[in-house]
Amino acid sequence: MRRILPLLALLSSPLAGARAQTAADFNHGLRSVERPQPQLNRALDTNAGSENTAPPGNQPAKMLGGGTTYLFSYWTQGVLRSYDGAPRRAWVKYNLMDRQLISRTTTGELTVEHVVNMDTLREFTVGDSAQNLRVVYRRYLQARVAKPALRTAFFEVHYDAGRTALLCQRTNFSNRADVLEYFVKTPDNRILPVKLRAGLLLGALGPGRTPALAAYARQHQLELSREADVVRLLAYCDTL
Repeated sequence: MRRILPLLALLSSPLAGARAQTAADFNHGLRSVERPQPQLNRALDTNAGSENTAPPGNQPAKMLGGGTTYLFSYWTQGVLRSYDGAPRRAWVKYNLMDRQLISRTTTGELTVEHVVNMDTLREFTVGDSAQNLRVVYRRYLQARVAKPALRTAFFEVHYDAGRTALLCQRTNFSNRADVLEYFVKTPDNRILPVKLRAGLLLGALGPGRTPALAAYARQHQLELSREADVVRLLAYCDTL
């Protein structure tokens, strides 16, 4: 027997009272970029156990939802992190079209699916250990975002280990690869839309950093159309 119920208060703490992210929050972000294979973009679930992860840079070419509106077409074990309280594991699906997170609980023969109240969440992960895939979604309430619709949005995190971050919004299609719209979080805490092109990336990170970043890219022969190289550049930017 299956019932679908709205869940108005899955986790506590209202969005209006959400606290700012601290440096400790980045311990659960994406780490280790100097050796990008296989450690690039690892999501560290230290407070709720850990699972193997794959580089999110490998994901855009995949049709993760298998032609559905979901990031994964099947239930996967995720981690939900609220603004208050300990993180918890749950069986989840993420609907990319409606930006809804669905959780499932089973007691005996009864299975109940809940629409998660995402206003209480600061971060959640969706993944599949069998495929070695894990995707982190995080909200940046304290960042400056020009587009109002994105000010409370969850971004797919491809790198966040310092003052900068590589983020995206994913759109999936039934018959072709997912499309990703990229964003960069700058050292002055702005989130800007950006394409993976050298000039646009360097400009977004600020003219004062351009000479040093351009020299680093040339020295290490970075191709800034590739996520892995963009992450290396951002990691270096975090040291300036």
